[in-house]
Amino acid sequence: MPSARPTLSGYLIDPAAATILAVELDPTHFHRTLRRLIGCVDMEQVHLDDAHVAYCDSRRTTEPVTGLWTSPAHGSRPPIAGRAVIVGNDGASIPALPLRIFAATITAYRPVIIPDAVALARLAELHAAEQYGAFRRQVRIDGFQLEIERHRPLTIDDDGRKSDGPF
Repeated sequence: MPSARPTLSGYLIDPAAATILAVELDPTHFHRTLRRLIGCVDMEQVHLDDAHVAYCDSRRTTEPVTGLWTSPAHGSRPPIAGRAVIVGNDGASIPALPLRIFAATITAYRPVIIPDAVALARLAELHAAEQYGAFRRQVRIDGFQLEIERHRPLTIDDDGRKSDGPF
């Protein structure tokens, strides 16, 4: 009988989607698996606390940022940009906290661009039978506002179900 292939567990944080989920890591191709999950070529380790390490893209601050995340364990250091995989403190063991408890400590941030639209004039009423009473307006974009949304990441379990609380 062939022996079962050993695996490690970790947590994949995606701040752009504001999600965190448990992932299986192949220890024989550990770094390759991490790079595939994170979506990067070069990685670095960020020590979060005595029990957790984050693997993240080493070029995360030189490329466009779609999301950031912080952990109180990370202290007052700057947020981490992009996706990351969390593992145990030796870099190759399972995280010390259960997924939902760990997720409750994470805050994800996403940039949101809000256009400043200026309505110029109502162009024409469309035929009610064709467009159900819709009308068109001519607008001009006069600028943009940038805001940052803050979220607790949703945890995604093995069945693909999302939950937003630690319990």
